[in-house]
Amino acid sequence: LRIEIVGDRGSATLVNDLSRLEVGEFVNDAPKPEDLAKYGLKTPTLSATLTFTDAALPAKTLQIGKPREGKPEVYAKLADAPGVFAVRDALKTAIDQPSLAYLPLQLWQIAPEAVTAIEVQRGSEKYRLGRDGGAWKITGPFDAPASLQAVDSLLGQLATLRVERYDAQTATDATKYGLD
Repeated sequence: LRIEIVGDRGSATLVNDLSRLEVGEFVNDAPKPEDLAKYGLKTPTLSATLTFTDAALPAKTLQIGKPREGKPEVYAKLADAPGVFAVRDALKTAIDQPSLAYLPLQLWQIAPEAVTAIEVQRGSEKYRLGRDGGAWKITGPFDAPASLQAVDSLLGQLATLRVERYDAQTATDATKYGLD
């Protein structure tokens, strides 16, 4: 796994943690290949590369190794330096996330009074809730005044729509998600 954080992308907390990387303890300043294997750093399975807005600054790659026995830490090293050190296990957990974890949970935030209509489709049934002065009206299979309380509740939920979790970047099989 390799994460590249460019500019302001990625989690602000992760960027902050990586930009102020705190070493728990320096473990080995000149490890031999067998030492790197012992620390899980001979072929690390997790790394994070920081790329800076200042092109004169070289990118920095943090490599993460095995958990440190008896401590809430993991072994780590910089790709361009030999020394091995320990960092908090929480940093490893923060890095070891799928890309979907960095998508915003708040899809949008809209003032409810800015919404003039809501169109709803349920199977083959389709209807519209539309503003009619200070009230709401249902149009579609029939026309009737709508319950202000029911529409306000729906608007409150839709105006600040949040995602519980992301399942896939693209729905290649829409039927799997009931979106066919």
